[in-house]
Amino acid sequence: DASIRAILNENLVPVTLGGDHHISNPLIVSLANFTQKPVNVVHFDAHNDLYENFEGNKYSHASPFARIFEVNNESNTWNNLRWQFVFL
Repeated sequence: DASIRAILNENLVPVTLGGDHHISNPLIVSLANFTQKPVNVVHFDAHNDLYENFEGNKYSHASPFARIFEVNNESNTWNNLRWQFVFL
């Protein structure tokens, strides 16, 4: 969150690369909290990643977008594609 805020405070757009779902949630939540408006997301993946929880873990690899929708619930998010782009 601090890294993303530092980038946004400089009026720059953060770009992140990675294949782990733990990257998506804090990035999108930080952007939504900073801008105080919904963040539009295009999520390219083979799965929705919308499980309320998976095997009792609400922060599992199967649940990141369920958590994101809790904070960023007015966004336009497209799921079931194969990559992820975040638009401000």
